[in-house]
Amino acid sequence: MAEEPKFGRMLLFAGAGASVGLGMPTMRSFVQRLSEADEPLRGIAARLLDRVQTADAEYLYDRLQLYAEVAELGGDDPIFEHLLGGSRRDLDTFRAQAHRALAQLQSLMLRCWGTANRAGDARYHYSSFYDQLCALNGAPLRVFTTNYDLAFESLYGFGLFDHTLVNGLAPDMESHDMVWDPLNYELVFVGDDEYDARIRKQRLFVYRLHGCSRWFGDEDGTVVYQARPTILDDTLAPIVVFPARRKDSRAFFRVYNHAYKAMQKAITEVDVCLVIGYSFRDQTISSIFPDAEYGTDFIVVDPEPDMHILYEVFDYHEFTHLSLAFGPPESNEGILQKCREALEQGNPYRSARSG
Repeated sequence: MAEEPKFGRMLLFAGAGASVGLGMPTMRSFVQRLSEADEPLRGIAARLLDRVQTADAEYLYDRLQLYAEVAELGGDDPIFEHLLGGSRRDLDTFRAQAHRALAQLQSLMLRCWGTANRAGDARYHYSSFYDQLCALNGAPLRVFTTNYDLAFESLYGFGLFDHTLVNGLAPDMESHDMVWDPLNYELVFVGDDEYDARIRKQRLFVYRLHGCSRWFGDEDGTVVYQARPTILDDTLAPIVVFPARRKDSRAFFRVYNHAYKAMQKAITEVDVCLVIGYSFRDQTISSIFPDAEYGTDFIVVDPEPDMHILYEVFDYHEFTHLSLAFGPPESNEGILQKCREALEQGNPYRSARSG
């Protein structure tokens, strides 16, 4: 990448793995924090997760929502008795417990990913890395992320006088709140002398496909940033796509829809797409990647990539140059072998090597 700067032709996609070094949990490691939760979430989660070998927060949320819906519809299921600790209780009791546990899980997620953790020296490594990407790009770097956390804000900050990071927020002249508006991505491009200094400072344009743990919306559709979220405020709802059933339907809400459309456009304009710590499990988002133009280079950085999912995403796209970075080959020979097999099955002219 350093040998051939792309001059604005690079895109960064940041999954949960891109924030781990700043102290943020992944969906899988998040479940370890449930021991700190209150009842009924702690007990129900422990019994539910005990039934599967591998589970993460997405699985837990999906199951909790499913059983809450079943109870709401008046259905019955033998698992209810197990989740409630073996005691026989009526459906109304379980319905209340399930909804309460789901609300607790949402609150815990907002707190967990809403902490602006600078993680000591890691902050400088991260900001240096992104600065280098921006320098190689020769222009502000477009970043798309499914993360709820404040990793980019904690690295660069944002506000009226600092356009190093553009995330759609700007102060409202009447309320003085930080309010999200899609126009805020465009106004910073104004070429007047007044804006020249700000434009020179621009580094990252961050688009949030699943919202943010500090974004809240009211009934009028206004999205505001809250430094100290009032989670119990009935007039505001978190602007977050929780890992729920039918979550893709929320992509039509204007905040998420703006990010989706921006990514659909950007993927056709870039020469390099760098993907860090993303599982590709979200089919709605993953379906965008194959829209890339002929010759686009994909660089996927993940400690344990799922080769089956990658193969599904990039199958039938022989034009794609896919590079995988997943740690020392000697400790990942199994992954490397799966990589070889997937590539060879898909196209005899593809190959995989360590390095």
